[in-house]
Amino acid sequence: MELRHLRYLVAIADAGTFVRAAEQLRIAQPSLTRQIHDLEKELGVELFDARARKATLTPAGEACVRLARHVIQDTEQAVARARLSNSGVVGRCVIASGPFPLLIGFVAQFVARMRAQYPGITLVVQERSIHDQWDALERADADIGLGVSPPASYMSLNSETQYVLAMDHVLIAPTHFLASRASLELAELKALPFLALERSSSDVDAMQDALLPELKRRNFPAMSLAPRQFPGVESLLAHIRTGQGWAIAPAVFAKRLGGLVGIPLTDFQMPLRTIRIWRRADKRPVTHTVLRELRRFQEEPVQTADADSANPANQAARHAEFVPARFDLRHLRSFRAVAKYGSLGRAAEVMEVTQPALSRQMRELEYDVGVQLLERGTRGMELTAAGEVFLGDVQSVLAIVDHVPREMRRAVRGSALRCVVALVPHPYADRILTRAMADLEGRESRVRMGVRAVMTPQQSEALRAGDIDIGIGHAFPVPVRPRESRGLIVQRLFDDRICTALLPVGHPLANAAALALRDLEEVPFVWTSRDFFPAFYDSVFDQFGAAGMRRRIAGEYDGLTTIWTIAAQGLGWTLGWQSHREEPPPGLRAVPLQDFSMEWGGEIVYRQDESRAPVLAAIDAIIAHARDLYHFVKPADATLPARDTPDTRKAAIS
Repeated sequence: MELRHLRYLVAIADAGTFVRAAEQLRIAQPSLTRQIHDLEKELGVELFDARARKATLTPAGEACVRLARHVIQDTEQAVARARLSNSGVVGRCVIASGPFPLLIGFVAQFVARMRAQYPGITLVVQERSIHDQWDALERADADIGLGVSPPASYMSLNSETQYVLAMDHVLIAPTHFLASRASLELAELKALPFLALERSSSDVDAMQDALLPELKRRNFPAMSLAPRQFPGVESLLAHIRTGQGWAIAPAVFAKRLGGLVGIPLTDFQMPLRTIRIWRRADKRPVTHTVLRELRRFQEEPVQTADADSANPANQAARHAEFVPARFDLRHLRSFRAVAKYGSLGRAAEVMEVTQPALSRQMRELEYDVGVQLLERGTRGMELTAAGEVFLGDVQSVLAIVDHVPREMRRAVRGSALRCVVALVPHPYADRILTRAMADLEGRESRVRMGVRAVMTPQQSEALRAGDIDIGIGHAFPVPVRPRESRGLIVQRLFDDRICTALLPVGHPLANAAALALRDLEEVPFVWTSRDFFPAFYDSVFDQFGAAGMRRRIAGEYDGLTTIWTIAAQGLGWTLGWQSHREEPPPGLRAVPLQDFSMEWGGEIVYRQDESRAPVLAAIDAIIAHARDLYHFVKPADATLPARDTPDTRKAAIS
């Protein structure tokens, strides 16, 4: 499948006939028809209804057109963003900031301004201490620093003054007897030691060189004239909070610190410089755009950049030249391979093309995009700044392309009134699905449900990939994965608890009325591996540890049926649910545990953008029968999005 196939498909869908689309594309109609037949053959579906007089899309064709539009649009945007990256208005820039610029609000104000004026630039802000900041800049882990100027030993770094503040407030602990004063004179601090930062920078040295002579002139004791020094601001502030001394700071900084009191000094102040720092060798346009805006932000904080020059949307119009017809998905796949392996030779091997052919593709790609994407470095082919931006977009485009065949299968299932349900072992889940299947297949609609065994942590990805349409999984006591619910709807179907021991029927402990975990200490434990779900695995063994039980794991297996079968053969025991007391797995007996209990249950999960009538009808049936069987399923949990109602779905199916 190539980009031209998708362009042709969209053109036919928009034109309504093959003849009109061929005229608009300026190609012969037989050639256009052949290209579409090639695409249908590759995808294994019919995209157009052969019985219709006009170019009428099948459900699979509609899904393919929808994805094709995304691919075409995203490809054009990828080219435009790569071109824009050379203008410095698209890209990523890491700012390493010391605590002063963060606490006074400077960084937050600058980030807000950049978001408004340069939405194509992603600013990443890191809080780093003095030495860590300089090292990160040298290593290229950060692009711009805001802090104090580096010493001469950091020869690769440039620095300029960002802003200067007056240090005219004293920081002391709130428990100090001077903390209630409205203002202070410097001499009143003689009894409390002066605390300072280590002399690691010319800026820090300048501050101490300005303050220490003044303290000496006012007859401060030796403990302040040779102050205790700290490597970072955080450490300095922590010691002040405990009442060990005082320091001097700007007014805006003093007002934003918790656990400290800032009091104005009436008879002394000195300057504090904040420096912007960057690598001399950093030639990336985005870095220089951010540096330019930092200079402008300090000089003209209330002015904005020229809207046309700053807005990527406006610049895109100037950079979105026509993308030549030869520009195709094979160029993107080849570019991804070169970027991955860093070598034309290795990438050519993997792509199964000759190195000269791959080199020619890369030259064509750079010519069509209009910017240099690759350069030969000391370690092979390396991405330019524009190449890094382009690679991120290319990976997104190819991910959609790879998704097309699965979406076609989903569309075909929908048109055939079929849906695939992923199911995990649980007596309640079996009961619910059995009733829902009988209900749906007994209606005139004749919706057919296929069932696959898919473990709960894998159901989300299977839904997004289009391999399944609905998942019925276990409701774990801890989140399965933080991002698993993105783009999905998850609803509770039933409640249960992990609170029993499953033992072989003939085991001496299998007939006990109840057991404690310590009673099972000498019996091997059969369980899943930690890799299956680390958080859940750890929570189980945390409870074992709290009960004073030593681990004695007989084996680790993936899949509940496997675990139950191993235990039933007399090779150990495993944990079971409360529902197992009524219906244990074959060959096992469920014995209540006195000192182990963990929330459990079942959930249904499906795609947020689901619109196929058979699947929506199946979701309704599953939730309805769950509520009918288990009254604790709340009505609100069984409410689908308002975009559809059961009546409209039934009408669509019939």
